[in-house]
This record gives sequence, C-alpha cells and structure tokens, in this order.
Amino acid sequence: MQIREFVEGAGTAAEIAGVALIIGGLVIGGICLLLVKWHQAGWRLVSPALASVEQSRNKWRRAWPWVMANSLAGQTLGVSCMQWALKTTPTGIVLGDKNERRAF
Repeated sequence: MQIREFVEGAGTAAEIAGVALIIGGLVIGGICLLLVKWHQAGWRLVSPALASVEQSRNKWRRAWPWVMANSLAGQTLGVSCMQWALKTTPTGIVLGDKNERRAF
C-alpha cells in the first residue's frame, strides 16, 4: 500500500491533519530524546558500560507506561476539548479571528 492510497482512504481532512500532527509530534519527540541521550553519553557513539545499560532499562520499564499515558491523554483531551468547544461555541470565537485586535 502506498502512502497516497492510505491518505485517500483515511477519511476527512481533519482526520488526516490529526494523524499528521501526531506523527510529527512523535518524530520530533523521538529526535529530542535521542539528542538528550546522546548528550548524556558525552556525545559518544560508543555504548555505555553494562551497568549503565541495565539502569537505563530499569528506568524505562518504570517510565514507559507514564510516557504512553501522557502522550495519549494529551492528544485525547486536546481534541475532545476542541470538538466540544466547536459544538457549543461559534467557530470564530473558538479559533479566534486573526484580523481582530484585542485590548488586554
């Protein structure tokens, strides 16, 4: 299956945009994580000592459920709140009028 076929069968433009935002967030988050880990390793490409690897594995085993819960909850809550706001409030108010100047 090619990407074009996948996108055409995906659904509405809003669904496609949502998936694109999620994928982009995962890619950027992954790159940042790799950079932080590389920095912690002293900018070396050589693997750390075995004890350090075991500590890292244990830490990630404990943290992984929290990372997944945070990533899913953030997307779910954000989209749910936006849809609820669009359902109950005029779109111009929810999304804001770019041409309107507001006094603070």
